[in-house]
Order: sequence, then C-alpha cells, then structure tokens
Amino acid sequence: MHKGLLVLILALLAAAGLYFMTQQDEGSATRSDTVNYRAHIPADTLMFVVSETPIPLAYYTAADPNYAQVALMLDELESADEPALVFLSELGSRFLHAMTSGQDAMKSDWGFADEVTSAAYFVGVLPVMELSLAQPALFVAQVQQAADKAGLPLTTTASGEDKLHRVVLSDDDDLELTLLVRESQAGVRVAVETPVRDDLAALVSGDTLPAKSLASEGTVERITKMLDMRGDGVGALNLVALANTFTQADSLAGQMLGEVAPDFDLSGVQSPACADEIGRFVAGVPEWAFATDLKLNGTVSLVSEFASRLVIANAETSAQLAKLNGVVAPLSSVDVPRPLYSFALGLDVSQLTPVLMNLHSRIMAQDYKCEYMQEMKASLQESNPAMLGVATAMVSGIKGFSMTVNDLSITDMGEPESVSALVSVSAVSARQLLAMVQGFVPELASLSIPEDGTPVSFQSAMLPPSAPALKIAIKGDQHALIMTDDDVALKQAAAFDGLSLEPNGFMSMSLDLARISEVTDSVGALNPANGGLDATGCANMAMLQSSYENMQIKMDIDGNFNDKGFDMGGEVSQNIPKVEDFAIQPGKYQAYFIDDGCQPLTDSIEQFNADGTGRMLGLDYEFECELHTFESEYRWRQEGLIFYIDPVRSRSQDAALCDANAPWSEWEDDSESGSEACVITSVTEEGFDCVFDSLDEPFIYEFRAISP
Repeated sequence: MHKGLLVLILALLAAAGLYFMTQQDEGSATRSDTVNYRAHIPADTLMFVVSETPIPLAYYTAADPNYAQVALMLDELESADEPALVFLSELGSRFLHAMTSGQDAMKSDWGFADEVTSAAYFVGVLPVMELSLAQPALFVAQVQQAADKAGLPLTTTASGEDKLHRVVLSDDDDLELTLLVRESQAGVRVAVETPVRDDLAALVSGDTLPAKSLASEGTVERITKMLDMRGDGVGALNLVALANTFTQADSLAGQMLGEVAPDFDLSGVQSPACADEIGRFVAGVPEWAFATDLKLNGTVSLVSEFASRLVIANAETSAQLAKLNGVVAPLSSVDVPRPLYSFALGLDVSQLTPVLMNLHSRIMAQDYKCEYMQEMKASLQESNPAMLGVATAMVSGIKGFSMTVNDLSITDMGEPESVSALVSVSAVSARQLLAMVQGFVPELASLSIPEDGTPVSFQSAMLPPSAPALKIAIKGDQHALIMTDDDVALKQAAAFDGLSLEPNGFMSMSLDLARISEVTDSVGALNPANGGLDATGCANMAMLQSSYENMQIKMDIDGNFNDKGFDMGGEVSQNIPKVEDFAIQPGKYQAYFIDDGCQPLTDSIEQFNADGTGRMLGLDYEFECELHTFESEYRWRQEGLIFYIDPVRSRSQDAALCDANAPWSEWEDDSESGSEACVITSVTEEGFDCVFDSLDEPFIYEFRAISP
C-alpha cells in the first residue's frame, strides 16, 4: 500500500473520531450511572468527550440535509480501488444512511436503543469511541457487510465474555492499521490499532485499564466544578499532552509520522532542550475544557447550555490579558425581538499595546536552547508592539464597539429594502472621537447633537439613495451611536443611558441562523455577473438554508478574560426535525434546474406514481427545441432524506428535426446504468427541492407540483 494512502486513511480515521467527539458532547437532564467510561480513558489523553447521561436517539437522527450530503459523497468513494477506502466509505455511508432514515433504521440496522451514552477519546494518537447499544451484534453485522464489500477479512477472537472483531486496513511493512470493534453486552468499543507501540495495544483494545485515568484523577468532576456545570457532556483538549506526543522521543505520533512521511523529521523537537522548553511554554496554556448541560422538550426541541475555559496557568499572563476587557454593549438586556445578528467587542484599546509589549518582553527575556524556540523568538524580535501604539494613538480612548442587525430584507438586485440596525462605539470621550470623524464626513461637521442623548436625524451623500433613514446620538459623552430610525433600534439606543465604562467583558455574540438564511436566500439570487453564486454555490446554500430553517438554530455566546484564563459560554437552541416531515408525495411535478445565480431553468416533467414507478418527459436544450424530446421510465424510492431514481428504459425523438411529429427511437434498457440519488433539502405543499451530487460538484433541482 502506498504511503500516501496510509496518510489518507489516518486522516479519515482522525476526522471520524473528531466528528463523533463534536457530536457526543450533549446529554439529557436525567443522569444514569449504568455506564462509566471514565476509568477507560487515560488521564493524559489528547482529547476526550464523555457523556454518561442518556441522549435521546432523536437528537442524532434529526433531519439535517448536510448529513445526507455526506452520505452521498461516501457512496461515491466506493469506486476507489483501495479496499481500505472502500471499507471505510461503505461503513460510513451505511451509518449516515441510517441516521438520515430515522430512528427505526438506527435501531433495526445498527442496534441502537431509544437513548445513547457515549465517549470518544484518544489513546496516544489512536482514536477510540464507545457506544451503548441495545443489540451490539447488529453493529458488528454492519462492519462485516462493509468488510465483505471491500473484500477484507474480518477475524473474531474472545476476550473474556467479550468478542474482539478486527479488520486489517493496511498490512504495509512500514505501518499496519487495524480497525477493532469490541462487542460486549453493554455496547461496542471502536478503535484503531497499530503495532508501532505494543504497550498501547491492551489499552486500545480495552483488555487493560490505564494506571491513571479520568476516574482516578477526578478530571470530569474537576472540570464540572471549575465551569460550574452539571456536566451532561464533558470534555477537554489537553494541550500539554498534544505537545508531548511530538516532543517525546518514543512518542507514537513521531513513530507513525516517521513511517508514513520519512521526510518529516521530528528529531529536532525531540531533543532534551526542545522537549523541556516547548513543554514549559505549552504548560502556560495547558488545556481547553468544556461542559454542556442539556434541556430537552421531548423529541421536539433542545437547549444546550455550554461553558468552556482556555486555562492560562501563569498568573502574570492572565492578569495582563484581563486588562483587555472593555465595555460590552448591553444589547441582550433590551426587551426587543431577537436580532438576526449582533456582535459586541469589549476591547480597551489603550491597554492593547502595553499588554502585548509585556508579553513580548517576557518572551524576549528567555534564553532558549531549542532551535525551534530560537526561531520563534527571532521572528517575534522583528516585530515591534510599540508601533501598534502609534497606529492606535488616535483611538486609544475606545473601550468597545458593537453592531446589531435586528431586521434586514434585500431586493433581487441586492439592495437593502428595509433594515433595522445599530452601531455603537464606547470611548472615554465620544464627542472627541466624533470630532476626528467630522473632518471626513462633512454632514457631521454642521450637525448639532444634543447633550441629553436625544437621537437626531442624520443624512449623508456618501450613502446610496436606498439607504434607510439614520439617527445619531451621544449618550453621556461616552457612547456614540448610529441607528436606523425605527422603534427597535431606538429602544436599544436607550439602553446606553447611564452605562459606565467599567469593564464588563471581552465579547458577546448572538445569531439567529434561520432568519439569516432567509436573507442569504435573496443574496444568492443575484446575477452571477454582479457577484452572485454559481450552480454549485446555490446547491450548497440550499442545504445550509434548509438546515437552519428546519432546525431553527439560535446561538448566544459571551466571553471574557479573567484570572484563570479565557472563559466562553452561552446557549444554543434548536428544533429536532423528523425525517417523516420530508416525505415526498406521489404526483406530477415540473422540474427546474437551478442554474448560475440560483435562477430556475425549466427542465423535465416528472410523474411519481404511488406504486413506485415513474416517468419523465424532458426537453432538449442543445437544439433549442421546445418539445418533449426525451422520455424515460424508472422506479423511484425514498429512504429518509435520500431520494433514489432507478432507470428502467428510455427513448428519444430525433431532436435535430425540431419537429413535434419526428419519430421516436426504440426503447433502450437502462436498468444497468445505476441509481441516481439526491438529498431532499425541503418539502412544502408546492413541491420539494433535491440536491444531486457528483465527484465534480453538487447541483440542485426544484420539483413543483402540477395540479391534476
């Protein structure tokens, strides 16, 4: 096997591990201690996410077109010549196909129960995932079928009451990779094995437990206490362990890289000096920890409260960074409808240069022996933070700024049709700041702004005629505001009355992705000549918009520096749409191909019959004949979010004649040509949209119902 392929396999396995890590960090409010994964996870793991509380299966099978799109892409990878890639793509496509088909498929095909507990982590750099299952044998059967498809043998051995199933992905002399599935009564353990480090084999397989684990070290309890969370889902990225995987001479990462990429020399960073100096440098920021608490409304909606901390171990560093906190606008406290988007940065600009100079000088004072650290120091030496002070001198009084878009609509030509928005700048002297701007905006020079903070109308020749009416105000000589002239923006402006310049955070952000997708839908309809999207961009946007609209995702995030590091937390709420809501109804449809600029181009007429048969009448655009010149018969089926068309036979007219009475060709058998498949992105009473995918690019069709 080629070494380049080994790298690709490792990348796919690592990506799968990280995917499951990001998916497993949720839990339900009802705790269950039937499965405790903490004792299985090494204390020095690179990264872990553990959820010992049951997660409703509906959460994983939420109807998200992006999951189905990945399933189609994996289907196409099966054309690869390498058995390992065929196996991985087949296994991945089977799993995603079940996810996009609904809970029944996950239960009957993969053995899932109504609720799931899980863990994902690394042993060295080898990914491991554990899942609770009602029928683990069904999971193993899927692995067996994928191995059969790829022509790879699956071997089974016993380990006590458990069964160990292995599929060799690579038996290359340089590096052997094996997928392990440990089947127990409680579920499965899926891992990657390699004999590069024999001492890790028993830990990867689960035959032995680590001497120091998350359980023995109390890691989960420490994180939940540190973040003040219940901890339905808990995880961390261990930055010290990540550095050690490369700097230690006997590290598994170094040995594996040495095998698959011999030109990638790690001997330099593995010298005693580098291992020590890099280790001490990273120890200043040892981990990023996070936790999630979940609130569920049955299988309908979900609210995830999350908290995280980038730990800064050095007290002087954290104290310096805390000086950057500034004024975060109080927009979230205003009783107005939720905005599309808002962002506030509380940055004390006057502290930016001193803080950076302090950090810079402390690094410069170090006498590094490691070549890589010397190169970093030399690179920093070429920069001069003091120059930043010169660049920011005029605005050094700024303590923060914000922008919020409450509402926005855009015409087909890309011009604002209506908008409600507010922009703020908080500074030691907002009037002094305004005086500097007046020289560049003549309309401001003659504008009289009341001392009591009353907003006054503001017009500028620099703005287009379609721009909304604006007002400007200065609140307490510390907050300069420009807002649209509407009730929501004016109410937000009133929240700045009496707001002090005391630091209250570093950043705050709010998103309503469903409403934002409605706006981007208009943007995507622009003509390509004016910067619009091509057909591929339109297809990708359609999938994103469908996800946002169906899931109604809303996000609120806050962050600040403190004496422990950088804390970030907030809340994400979303609907859990069901696959059943995407059911296609039999009937006659007019199909439109979405061309560049997201413009519909009239295409075929499709008849989807209730018995699964179908018929298509198509137009020939090559000869510009407005005639039904193609006819095909097929069978159609829907499996979750994926819509399949299996050709049966077809015929055509002599299109070159452009004659409605031209003879038809004989029927041709198309049954061996293979299925066409698309991802259903939306279903309404008017019809449905479906994204087809190829190795080159995705494209989208709209199917609009034709009245009988």
